[in-house]
Amino acid sequence: MLTFSPPSPFLGSIVVRTVLVWAFLRFMTAALGTFAEIPFLEGLAFSPLRFLWITAFVAGAVFADLRLHRENVFLANLGVSLWQILGLITLLCGGFEFLLWAWIRG
Repeated sequence: MLTFSPPSPFLGSIVVRTVLVWAFLRFMTAALGTFAEIPFLEGLAFSPLRFLWITAFVAGAVFADLRLHRENVFLANLGVSLWQILGLITLLCGGFEFLLWAWIRG
């Protein structure tokens, strides 16, 4: 059970960072796939390995940004661990991947 409640501005900033990094990575993987003669929509198709890679990269980028602004220390003082933030990022990436898959499948 997820039992943490970071303050709204920090939760919103984590969600916005996750959305921006995820969308950028998904677009870039699909766009770079066109150079390998892979159609754009097939480049957006779901793949478990691609999901793991993108989730790891998004988590790393969001953690780096949290550390840059020292928000990780502040959230830790509020009782929010990095594992809980990682869980939130993974849930968001999984939800975005599902929505993208549903949109492609039509």
